Amino acid sequence: QSRIARLKQIEAMEADGTFEVTSKERS
Repeated sequence: QSRIARLKQIEAMEADGTFEVTSKERS
């Protein structure tokens, strides 16, 4: 469930345009 919540959080951030920042953190 936390994995799904994480994906939804990423989608929400992507909508805000902060997905690039998340990608750098995950790399």
